[in-house]
Amino acid sequence: ARGDDSFSAPAAGAVPAVPLAYHDCTAADDDDDYDDDDGDDRSDGDRREASALLLWVLPARGRVLVRGLWFVAYCAVAAAAVHWGTYAHPYLLADNRHIPFYLWRRLIDRTPWARFALVPAYVIAWALLLGVVLRRRSPLWRLLLVGATAAVLVPQQLLEFRYFVVPFLLVRLHMPLQRSAPSLVAETLLYAAVNGVVLGLFLWRPFRDADGVLQRFMW
Repeated sequence: ARGDDSFSAPAAGAVPAVPLAYHDCTAADDDDDYDDDDGDDRSDGDRREASALLLWVLPARGRVLVRGLWFVAYCAVAAAAVHWGTYAHPYLLADNRHIPFYLWRRLIDRTPWARFALVPAYVIAWALLLGVVLRRRSPLWRLLLVGATAAVLVPQQLLEFRYFVVPFLLVRLHMPLQRSAPSLVAETLLYAAVNGVVLGLFLWRPFRDADGVLQRFMW
């Protein structure tokens, strides 16, 4: 306890004794580990739990069932957006030199339900992006990022990787600084592998179109 709020002045010349409990509470306050109510002893665990994979968008407290219902609700919203917001631009369907052409045909639009099977991955990616990667940014900053990205991508009506370059760079620049050498090496190798595969397709896997013209894969 912090002690009684009442305070009595010490006698003249006397040195007021500082109770040990007061010192302990001050140290605890500095560490943000002290709570007045015994019922809030779990607050530290809740804060650590809230920084987990999905808990940025799910409530930090509550039972697993409640969180599961929230996850289902987010998936329902995402599924509605997929159902009424999916649009295949004619260029996406016509140019088989671009990688998005194959992502659309062989993954997203492979079956009538394939696009809906990706909805849980969309929700998890959203939680990872805003809850883990950008957890140190303010809610206003994240709202502006999402709004600005949507304002750039939605009017294009075309799925192309180059449209995501600027939003990706903004996200990467505002991610928490990686101080671990293995993490930086792994990230560098991942980028090098992706670009190496695309460059290999461009150089060594050309194909000819219906008119016999040599074509090459590209982003």
